[in-house]
Amino acid sequence: RDVAVTGVQTCALPILNLTPYLRFDAPNLIAVRVDHSRQTGSRYYTGSGIYRLARLIITDPVHIEHWGTFVRTPQVSAAAAQLQVETEVVNATARAQGLSVVSEVLDPTGHVVARLQSPLQLKAGESRVLPQALSVSRPQRWSLASPVLYTLRQQVRQGEQVLDQASTPFGIRTARFDADRGFFLN
Repeated sequence: RDVAVTGVQTCALPILNLTPYLRFDAPNLIAVRVDHSRQTGSRYYTGSGIYRLARLIITDPVHIEHWGTFVRTPQVSAAAAQLQVETEVVNATARAQGLSVVSEVLDPTGHVVARLQSPLQLKAGESRVLPQALSVSRPQRWSLASPVLYTLRQQVRQGEQVLDQASTPFGIRTARFDADRGFFLN
């Protein structure tokens, strides 16, 4: 089976690729040991252990990087919101890949309000950020009083085959600072 398995930690330690160590024809046991021997004299933290969420993520070798999607709203008006989407796509295979990235914006009720499909060529072992620009008509703005969220649903495709998919929630809003009057949201 051709997959990439990545162990993800929420602390500053590196993400580890576990694929070479796994057997897909038999059960696997993943044991995590915390070694506190180098930090025994720490004045800030004397305990040891894993106290945060730990996840095992199984992906296709061609995938959207974990936390690799960013949505910005540089221009927002009552008529339309311009979105700048940046998606990091990884090709962890030994050959070049001809792909497409399909991005759909879903409104708070789940209806598709914008869609864009962009071609992407990745060399073997390459990772690249793909920029996309989309527009949402008559956007509902996010605010403290009305925290409206849209969803960016994305797929990495090779022809009609879906290799990976991800969803990213986001709010459409503007923010600015004024030296005399302070912070403005929308």
